[in-house]
Parts: sequence; structure tokens; C-alpha cells
Amino acid sequence: MSLRLSDHGYQVTASDLFEDSFTPRGELPFVTLNLNGEFADRLHQRFDAVIALELIEHLENPHHFFRQCRQLLGAGGI
Repeated sequence: MSLRLSDHGYQVTASDLFEDSFTPRGELPFVTLNLNGEFADRLHQRFDAVIALELIEHLENPHHFFRQCRQLLGAGGI
């Protein structure tokens, strides 16, 4: 999905708990993050959108994850 978004002109920053899990290493910006923790402060930018694919069922506290995502969004972000 990250590559397809990039192919369509979007600036993408990908994330996973383990860098080895991210197949297109080196092709896109990547940040190793534990999405069960306080991850929003580790990213020093705001985003227009946050996409979470096949992720929610693996989180200890989905509500916490969504609060963290909200902190990452710029004005009008989704």
C-alpha cells in the first residue's frame, strides 16, 4: 500500500514494529514504532492522513492508538 500511494504522488512515511517486516526497505521513508506506546512524539512532523491497514486487531488499546494518530494530524487531516 505504501508503494502504491507513493506511485500516485503521495509523500509516504511508513512504520512497523520491526524494520525487517517492511518489505520495500530503502524505497520509502520508514520509522520503527511501537504503536501500543507513546509514538506521536517520536515523529517531528504532522500528516494530512494516517492509514492503518491490518493493524487494529493487534493493538492492546485501540483507543490509545487513535488518540496518538490524532496528535499526528495537521489541520483538516483525516
